[in-house]
Amino acid sequence: MTLLTHADIQRLLTNLSAAIELDQRRVDEMPKDDFHPMYDDGLWRAWRTDHVRFIDALMPSVASIRAPTLRALNQIAVNYDPHVVRHAVLESFAGAVGGGYPVEEVDTAERFLRVIIGEVRVNPPGRLRRGGAKEAAKKWVSAEDPLRISEDPECQYKVSRHD
Repeated sequence: MTLLTHADIQRLLTNLSAAIELDQRRVDEMPKDDFHPMYDDGLWRAWRTDHVRFIDALMPSVASIRAPTLRALNQIAVNYDPHVVRHAVLESFAGAVGGGYPVEEVDTAERFLRVIIGEVRVNPPGRLRRGGAKEAAKKWVSAEDPLRISEDPECQYKVSRHD
């Protein structure tokens, strides 16, 4: 079984940041008619930017993630459906970026990952997954509309999801 490492967490955050930036470029290219009349471009542009800034702030602390946290991430990777983890990741990012958590609870990669782990563990584990933690973790972030903005009732633009 392949286990998650510091490099995998770095890659996960880098991929999420890149997906958010690509999502903004895709949205910028869409005709205005594709959006709900209440779509607030400035609000959602700022939401994406704030997520990228938060990820950038976490990156320097990835190398200091402790072994128990990596073990806990590996445990949830093999014991929970990746969509459950994806939901927890999105909710945790929204809470961190939106001020739902005290800053000292999410100011390092270690602390932020502990929040995600706690969010996942409120769900019952699924059956043990085949394959390794790395394969499961690749499904924690969507490449298209990674923040699920299109699903907001005041957005409702179309995306083609393949994950």
